[in-house]
Amino acid sequence: MSFYIQSGYKGKEVGSIMMNYDKSDLSYSAVSEYKEGQVPVGTVEFVEQIIGIKKPNYYPDFLSSSFYRKVYESNELPEKVSFVKPADRHKRFNGMILHKADLSEWVEQEWRNGPYSISEIVFFEEEWRYYVANGKIVAAHWYLGKEIEVDPPKLNVAFPSSFCGAVDFGRLKTGEIALVENNLPYACGWYGSFGDGKIYGEWLKEGFNYIKNKKT
Repeated sequence: MSFYIQSGYKGKEVGSIMMNYDKSDLSYSAVSEYKEGQVPVGTVEFVEQIIGIKKPNYYPDFLSSSFYRKVYESNELPEKVSFVKPADRHKRFNGMILHKADLSEWVEQEWRNGPYSISEIVFFEEEWRYYVANGKIVAAHWYLGKEIEVDPPKLNVAFPSSFCGAVDFGRLKTGEIALVENNLPYACGWYGSFGDGKIYGEWLKEGFNYIKNKKT
């Protein structure tokens, strides 16, 4: 299984793959056509051109004990200030804190209509990303918080054996380790080092197989 890389994309993710795999494992979108089974590497839009649009599941049911706030989906914007993301596809618009009363012009833009994924506001002091493949954490890295990186806490979570994803957890001001959000295992930032890029590459491969078996 080889990688199909978006030409011109300069993200750390591409660099990590290029540094850790032989040229025979790589092909580029500008000079070759996609071949069935290759793992696409690039932006969300680039990957979804190949695999199709996939419905995100930011708050999986099996992680409900880690939510520590109300989360739900709706076709209507919330009445009170909440964190809102598109529920039908990744990156249709960037997640944001908003209030329905302030958005009369915003909601008139058809491409930004619902459905929405909505969560009550909580405040995280630190955040980490856990890269999960086949139900096991294969890497975990700090990405947001204080100036000094803090080691990822051990999670008391039983991931389903088939599950693959980029799962973000954070420490609340009250001390609990809560789910920030979960994302499908593609077009996700790699917070590890370039030298550990093979871990990222193998996670992408497992994630690609996982996505192919999903219905949406």
